[in-house]
Amino acid sequence: PTGPFTDADLTGGLPVPKQNLLVLLKPDDPWQGQLFVLASASPFQDGIINQPGYAHRVFLQNLIRTYGQPERILRGRVEKGGAQRLVPPGALARFFWRFFAVFLVPLAFVGLGVRHYLRYSRPNWPAGRWGRPLGLACLVLLIGAFVWRGRGPYLDLTADQLNTPSPLLGRLLQGTSLSAELIATHRASMPRQLKNAEDRIRTLFADCNIPLRVIRPDALTPDRRQTLAAEGLTPFPVERVLHDTLATQYVWSGLRLLGNGHTIAVPRLDQRALRHLEFLLAAAAHNLQQGFDLSSAEGRKMRVAVISDLPRLSPAEALEDYQKKGLIAPGGTDVYSDLKALLADYLYDVHYINPRTPSMPSDVDVLLWMQPRRDSGPILLLLSQHLAQGGKAIVAMQHFNIQQRQYRGSGFQTVYWPQPQFQDLDRYLKLFGVEQLREVLFDRTQSHLDLETQVNRTAVREYDPQKVALPFLIRAVGQHYDRTSPITRHLGDQLFIWGNRFALNPAELSSAGITAQTLISTSPQAWAYPWQGGWLPPEVFAPQTYLPGPQPLAALLTGPFPEVAFTESEDGRATLQRVGERPRQAGALLLIGSSEMFKNEHLLTPGFQHDQFLLNAVAYNAYGEELAALQARRPTSRGFPFQSAESKRLWRVIVVGAGPLLFLGYALYRRTRCAELVEARRT
Repeated sequence: PTGPFTDADLTGGLPVPKQNLLVLLKPDDPWQGQLFVLASASPFQDGIINQPGYAHRVFLQNLIRTYGQPERILRGRVEKGGAQRLVPPGALARFFWRFFAVFLVPLAFVGLGVRHYLRYSRPNWPAGRWGRPLGLACLVLLIGAFVWRGRGPYLDLTADQLNTPSPLLGRLLQGTSLSAELIATHRASMPRQLKNAEDRIRTLFADCNIPLRVIRPDALTPDRRQTLAAEGLTPFPVERVLHDTLATQYVWSGLRLLGNGHTIAVPRLDQRALRHLEFLLAAAAHNLQQGFDLSSAEGRKMRVAVISDLPRLSPAEALEDYQKKGLIAPGGTDVYSDLKALLADYLYDVHYINPRTPSMPSDVDVLLWMQPRRDSGPILLLLSQHLAQGGKAIVAMQHFNIQQRQYRGSGFQTVYWPQPQFQDLDRYLKLFGVEQLREVLFDRTQSHLDLETQVNRTAVREYDPQKVALPFLIRAVGQHYDRTSPITRHLGDQLFIWGNRFALNPAELSSAGITAQTLISTSPQAWAYPWQGGWLPPEVFAPQTYLPGPQPLAALLTGPFPEVAFTESEDGRATLQRVGERPRQAGALLLIGSSEMFKNEHLLTPGFQHDQFLLNAVAYNAYGEELAALQARRPTSRGFPFQSAESKRLWRVIVVGAGPLLFLGYALYRRTRCAELVEARRT
């Protein structure tokens, strides 16, 4: 309380369960210490510790007797020797022990079977007929299984040869003279997910004939550390499990690439970045060549300008919840900070454009705009100028954020309210026949997600994370992608959270000289609801009719984009109008029907590849198709589109019953065959 309170303030309020006032934290290891936590220090204050009727002093004496026992004190003073760390085995030793552990039991059974067959079946093999073919077959299998690459046996069985260096990388590195320095923590001190990082880097650089020198952080002087920090090479945090608890460890894992007297740093090679090591190497070589052409001391990175506004309440929410109470509506925080850090780790020069005072940096390669909000007039002018000059841009936007709410008066039944986002790009897109339809979009191919639910039990609102599995969480799978584009050719599943579709007018696009390519679409079982206000009615979640075919969720527009300007109409309103002649340079605009999927809490959602989609799109617009193909090289597991209940039951019966039916059929065949042989012998 901020002021004095009376007995009336102590009357019963909202009942709560029993609360902890005294906690003992005791580890499983008896040789480790214990922590005793009290909710207040007042029982031991002067004047209170000796208060009659209370056992404060007795309690303190019991604590001293318990934790001051001689054996406890001695146990704390004894030096505790930890288990010695095992010497890391080599690649060949690890391969041998893994092979031994996995195939020992199967090989034993195979050996027993062969022994039984040779003892009792007594095969009659002519001398010299089978020995040579069997020997050659064993030799071929042995050579094929032990193909040496780097420092250990290697065999790539992936369909796209993802574990083998791409021939495209070798072609891109032709004519370059590169050398590299790897600043990395020793393998023994690395967390489990990064223990093989150094071996992977050594193998790739050896295949590309790039000299590599490994530098340990312990050998760095303070001046050298400052120099590396100025280049962006610093230790970064990695989570690891230590004694069954999640701990944070800072490790070094970065590269310095040198070529033609120029340097460029790859600041972070974590588990995610190692999948794209080929792209990082090719991008670094490209940037070094750009810096050499511009006579720069460092490599010239591709420049990405990011425009993102802070999340805000709708005018109705701000009025009802704050302004009528004499309060100021709170402002949001940067919900796209992880996106900017991700681009910086992949060798992009990221610049932020404040939407309130927009100013375009010079030499921008890609303009990235997250959730255009009203009023975006000055930014629309910058975007049109950038595209008219042949620039590349990516815009992610949506019309609504659907909120889940529960009220006490309705029995805490969940209702859904589409919070308007006031998307402001449509007035520019309509000039050449494109529009993002203002409606709530649903799809049978859906997914689930933990989302905050506003629970109104009392006057104070509570927010509880609850799992939501409704059709406005649209899951896009590989069957709905454009297989010809390097952006989506190998892309995994995407979750368009409260996404919206685009309406493309072919006639207007053709007259403007702009071509549209749909990269991602909905499934054929999609429907929409033209929301005008209030809660979403329950019947909209069960479709009556579907939209005509798959609907675009992401579209790539290429061509001469018009430059626009604001003109005042007769009624005094400012409208966008085309100005000047049609540009001769062709620009590119990638439209994505969801911005929520790129926010910090959803960018790395397990099971989806939102970060990969963004990296592919930026690489395609910044470097072109070749480096975008390298960026997209990573293991991908794709989901299935919507399956009906009948189809699911059929596949379950096939999967569960195929094995037993096969064995029963084989047993019936053997029984029938044996009966025929017995009958033949009798006759």
